[in-house]
Amino acid sequence: MLWKTWNFVQNFWNGSREYFLLVEEWNGAYEVTRAYRNLKKKEITICEGYAVKDLDGVRRPAKKTDYIIFSLGSERATTAENTVVLKRPKPNEAITESEMDQLVHKGFWDFLNRYRAMAAKKMKTSDSDLIMAYVQVRDVSIGTHKMYNPVGFEGKELNLKIRGTFVPRETLPSLERFKDWGKIFVFESASVLGDFLPESGSFSVQIGETATSVFKVHGNEKAFEVGYGWGTGTFTGGVAAELGIDEASARAIIRLYFENNVSVKVKKWLEGRVNESVRELAGLLEPLKKKTKISRPKIYFSGRIKNFPGAAIRVDEELERKEYIIKKKNAALGFESLIEQNALALLVFEYDLPKFEYLNRLLKRRVKWLIPNF
Repeated sequence: MLWKTWNFVQNFWNGSREYFLLVEEWNGAYEVTRAYRNLKKKEITICEGYAVKDLDGVRRPAKKTDYIIFSLGSERATTAENTVVLKRPKPNEAITESEMDQLVHKGFWDFLNRYRAMAAKKMKTSDSDLIMAYVQVRDVSIGTHKMYNPVGFEGKELNLKIRGTFVPRETLPSLERFKDWGKIFVFESASVLGDFLPESGSFSVQIGETATSVFKVHGNEKAFEVGYGWGTGTFTGGVAAELGIDEASARAIIRLYFENNVSVKVKKWLEGRVNESVRELAGLLEPLKKKTKISRPKIYFSGRIKNFPGAAIRVDEELERKEYIIKKKNAALGFESLIEQNALALLVFEYDLPKFEYLNRLLKRRVKWLIPNF
């Protein structure tokens, strides 16, 4: 009762503010960011940031939280988005509520069957052990005509754009303790920057310490493409050995290098080590370019890593072009927009879609046996 009263007071005073708790999995640990946004004023405020070894270390914010966002590694989550095309048996008749219910159900099963096997194989689990931690209709049209609710309209084909996230069932217990904190959304970290790729036929490459994930954006599809056992740790060990320091210290130095915060002498010394590893990664990506059906595929890298082949995905620059203001409280002075591209993308994503509320209500009613009670 006390929490509800406190949340009501904050809603009254803060108006259009939406409060976030971002929990991002990076290199076997979690980076937690507390922030709020006001999309009407185009303001994003970073309140606090800290790191924890496991989800038990995430602190519940004292203030109300609208969204709890989990960005998990590709080993623990699989996010995909695609448009499902559904042919209608009676195209000259108006869509009824009953038919709409059936179409949404069929669309979900088409989506599920398209990605379930891939997700299970990628996360090394069985099809039957998968849960959809997130599923949502993101767009709808009859032919080329976009609309919010197709009931009452005629047409040969209904197009449903569906985005969903699969997780192994064993992941749920670690997420369920957050269900009373706010609305929970779960994404694969490699998918987060997909909406910011400037063109179809692109690959988003996200590099961690021990692994690299490649996410494809082509046509209507956004989905995991391939993973490599390559990461920044491939040169961390060498740097630690040459300097006679532990790997944690070496990682800190390398991070400063990528942020361009080292001396000219250290920068020159590290460039040789980094460039050698970069060539190794470029060699891994070359077969991907050749085997893909995409002509002239474009490679983009997360802004978290600089100086890699391909263009950087710069969410911060896109927000600046749209005249967004990013503010930082004292507890978040370490938040670097250049590095935290994923966090910025999560803070401007459109989570609630009132225009598709009817369709998403049908969807969740149909698949409630496969989604957690968040």
